[in-house]
Parts: sequence; C-alpha cells; structure tokens
Amino acid sequence: MSWAQVTSSSWTQQAQKRGLLERQQITNNATAPYYLIGDYDSIIAISDPLRFDCNATVGGAIDYNPDQNAIPPEEFLQYYRSSSFALTLSSYWDPANSVANQPASNDSSLTTVADAAIPPGTDLNFLSCVNTTIGNSLPIMDAAVMTRVQATVFAQLALFWVILSWIGFI
Repeated sequence: MSWAQVTSSSWTQQAQKRGLLERQQITNNATAPYYLIGDYDSIIAISDPLRFDCNATVGGAIDYNPDQNAIPPEEFLQYYRSSSFALTLSSYWDPANSVANQPASNDSSLTTVADAAIPPGTDLNFLSCVNTTIGNSLPIMDAAVMTRVQATVFAQLALFWVILSWIGFI
C-alpha cells in the first residue's frame, strides 16, 4: 500500500510543501492537501492525469505505514475500485466514518450518523477535477494482464476464423 500527497499548482509553495514529509492535520481548508491511498502502480498511473487535467502537484508514492502516518477513516472523502483506492482530505472530518459509529457485528443495528459536509473554503473546482479524473483514469486492472487477455482473445478469434475457413463456412 502506498500514498501520495496532491495539491493544486496554484497554491503557494508553502502550502504545497506542508505535509510532504510528515502527514499532519491541516485546518486551512483552502490549501489543505489531499492524499491518494492505494497500490503503488495505481498511484503512479493516476499521477500524470491529475497533473495534466487538474494542474495538480502530485508527490511521489511513499510506502504507507499505518503505524507511523495513520490516516484516520474520518478523513476519507471517496473510495474507488471497490474501496481499494481512496482520496482523503486532511481538513475533512466525518464522524460517520468513525470506527466507533460502525455496527459491532453484522447482526447489530446500525446507528445512522449523517455525513459531514465538505469544509467551507475548500476549492470545490479542484476537488471536482481530482474526483472526476481519478474516477475516469484509475486503471481497473493491471495493464499487463489486460494485454495478455486481449492477446489470448485475438489468438482464439484467429484460430476460430482459420477453422471456419478450413471447414468451408467462409
């Protein structure tokens, strides 16, 4: 598991550097950094689309160690790809995501806690761009696996075509 910081290129250098080396709670919503959490290859794959489409500054992917830099579930804004990839905002705090507000078991009743609103002052245009770009560009499966699957399908179609030609149907 890896994580990377995402900020807008239009923010000041000080705001962009905040939290690069050490994750911290940020209270200035206008320049609060976002974080991507997912597998290393997916973070690398999504970095260029975020840079080009959203004018974002994306930090390098760093191994995620929850013992050192745990990102609390209350900061998670959006999950993608069956929750294997996520976007967090360091100034967001949603008690509905808290472990304390989850049912103790599948048989327990669920206490509904309303989701918190996006913090005032958050750059909603940048957030929308980041969210849309991740949703549109995040690979669903490994490209190398997809290439092998495509090659196998094309080989099977070619063989089927040859057999049909040989039998005389074509």
